[in-house]
Amino acid sequence: MNTKNIFFLLLTCLLISSCTIYGRTSGLKKLTEQQKERVMKADCPIRELACDRNIYIINEEQLKEYIQEQDSCIIYEWMAYCSCYTPRLFERYCDSTGYKPIIILSSFCP
Repeated sequence: MNTKNIFFLLLTCLLISSCTIYGRTSGLKKLTEQQKERVMKADCPIRELACDRNIYIINEEQLKEYIQEQDSCIIYEWMAYCSCYTPRLFERYCDSTGYKPIIILSSFCP
């Protein structure tokens, strides 16, 4: 990635993730057992994950590897109850601009 793309990525992340919620927790304990079954640790590279309605827990090495494989991508930290962009709206934006979307869920909302 060149310097212009990195700058644009950082600027976009700052603008999109400017919504702050104080006192929030992950909400994992509030999920039902059925909902918790959909949360699983990813044991493969991100590119191999399917859109199968599961929530995958990834680590920073997996994320770093995925970013390095892409020509351009944008990371969006989505928080429940935030009035900013919805994940669907963010995906549409990325589709229209040619960026690969990465949506990081920082809390669960049952």
